[in-house]
Amino acid sequence: MAPRNNNALENNQTFADNDTPANGHTPANNERVQLEDYLPAAHQLHISEHAAATSAPTQARMVNGEVKRESPAPAIWGNNVAPGSASLEHPLYIGPYEKENNEKKMTLLSESGYEPEEATDAVPPQHRTSIQPDAPWPFIQSTTVRRIATPPIPPALEFGSYRGRRWAECVHYINTMEAHFARYPNYYTEARKVELGAKYISPVLMDKWHNHIIASGNTSWMLYCTFLAQQLSRYANHRQALEGIASASQKIAQPVTHFALWLIQWAPVTPDISSNEFMAYLLRGVLPDIRARAQKSYVQFSDYNSFAMYLQEVENSTPSRAKFLAKRNNSTASTDELLVSLNMNETERKPKGILSSEPLTQLRSQFECRLSSEMPAPGDLRLYSARSWRECKNFMSKLQDYFDQYGSHFNEARKIEIGRDNLSRVLLGKWDEHAAHLRTATWFAFCVFLVDQIPSEGAGNFKYTNTYQRVNQSVCTFALELLRWAPPNFGATHNRLRHLWDRVLPEIRSKANTNWEDFDDFLAFVAYLQQVQDSLSIRKQTANPCRPPPRKRFRVDGSS
Repeated sequence: MAPRNNNALENNQTFADNDTPANGHTPANNERVQLEDYLPAAHQLHISEHAAATSAPTQARMVNGEVKRESPAPAIWGNNVAPGSASLEHPLYIGPYEKENNEKKMTLLSESGYEPEEATDAVPPQHRTSIQPDAPWPFIQSTTVRRIATPPIPPALEFGSYRGRRWAECVHYINTMEAHFARYPNYYTEARKVELGAKYISPVLMDKWHNHIIASGNTSWMLYCTFLAQQLSRYANHRQALEGIASASQKIAQPVTHFALWLIQWAPVTPDISSNEFMAYLLRGVLPDIRARAQKSYVQFSDYNSFAMYLQEVENSTPSRAKFLAKRNNSTASTDELLVSLNMNETERKPKGILSSEPLTQLRSQFECRLSSEMPAPGDLRLYSARSWRECKNFMSKLQDYFDQYGSHFNEARKIEIGRDNLSRVLLGKWDEHAAHLRTATWFAFCVFLVDQIPSEGAGNFKYTNTYQRVNQSVCTFALELLRWAPPNFGATHNRLRHLWDRVLPEIRSKANTNWEDFDDFLAFVAYLQQVQDSLSIRKQTANPCRPPPRKRFRVDGSS
């Protein structure tokens, strides 16, 4: 048996008569009987803690002035749980007489107008052993809320309509938009970028873009640019697309995202190439420094655009690309006030400092060309439609005279652009298709294309076989003349490189270190022979720089 707890009986009193104590309690309610014999030791401490607040059950009764003890009555449990206890294993004991007194008290209280609350299993507040939180403040303290300032609305963007005709136009459009976004980065979200970009495209592209949104629901800027890039390859065939993918490589002045867009433009033409294969081509085509620093493989990405954005992050952290990216960010973030589309309107101006995907040397020449505002357009130049050799000869002669007059302002790309703007609609589509699979689009390649479009003449076979290079004729001009007379019925066994090698000047063949067998491309072979001829001309001029020209002999009286 557990030791007795005397604290539970320190307030108990035993009365021998019916004298009422000063506090008004009856002897039956104040005389307590020790409960240690009935309850386990675990509840003895609990009883002592609540003895002052609750009435302990008694086992004595006053009858005619005498206290008579009775046997313990059966236990009555209040709500099956002792007040203040969280366990049902040992509930507190409630005697029958205490229950009777409680009922009498409740009757008196109800007669005085008191309405008792419904009995619940909740523990009364006086029996809660856990610390209760303080009552809340009767008012809410006012606090200063920092409001996020709404970014100002950017000014309207002055830009023409993007028509999606060629890759250079696409690059210029994307560069201009991204330059504007870089000036207001807090305002333009992905949705706002797409919304603004869609305002500056042609109605045909707008309809296609709306159908694309309904079908896929993609509205990010990168996916929007991918959609525009894939519209450029709608006229290409499968063979051209495969050649473009296989030979794709990132240029020095080209960010990874632009190279990724150029590569993915062939996806609609090549449905047999999967997304993982395009990612493999992308990783193989980026610059070596970026490929070496990439720690993740393309197999760790679920889509092409996510992998392209990862490679762009790698490029941003590459030291060898830091200088170029800094110049690009500075230029695109501060020079988008002078905007222009590629419509070549006189009222529009080209943006300064916006880089494209062309080499830096070409960009420098184009910048010099833009500085010359007094340079007129080629005059008296009609659209070329390749109807005859005379038309082709006049067209190329006028362009060449124009280039010679303003030679410091033109490079290969600028020459092609001017010539392309003066082609008929049929030839324009053919040239874009032909240039798609060229390794390098040069001015001579453009001239070869123009000559190839001329219909063959009746004396073509004879002229082609018996034409040789003249002394005062350049290799490029002679090659174009040969192509003029080249008949279409020679077949695949005919070798144009050997035919040209056998008919150039003998001194060029003797000075050349290689012959036609070392080349597989006609344009590259012509360029090499032209370099050999130019070196011979320089040697002749530097051999005797002070030698006067030969004097002309006159015949006098029939004698010399």
